[in-house]
Amino acid sequence: MDSSRGGQIFDWEDGLDKIDFSRMNAVQSMDDLEFTQLTESSAQIDFTNDSGKASSVGIIGFEAFTLGTEDFIF
Repeated sequence: MDSSRGGQIFDWEDGLDKIDFSRMNAVQSMDDLEFTQLTESSAQIDFTNDSGKASSVGIIGFEAFTLGTEDFIF
């Protein structure tokens, strides 16, 4: 997935999957992300991409999950 434009992840597996922001200059840490837990098994991450535009990633998992630093690559 090209995280600079946002997108959807439909099969999130907590403890296994990671979201890679390492190629983005605008996202360097958790402080650059805004999280909204929509349900126990879905969330939205909002951020500003390298072009200065608002972007988001929607995440849907099969089971309940909570996102933490271990779920990202910066």
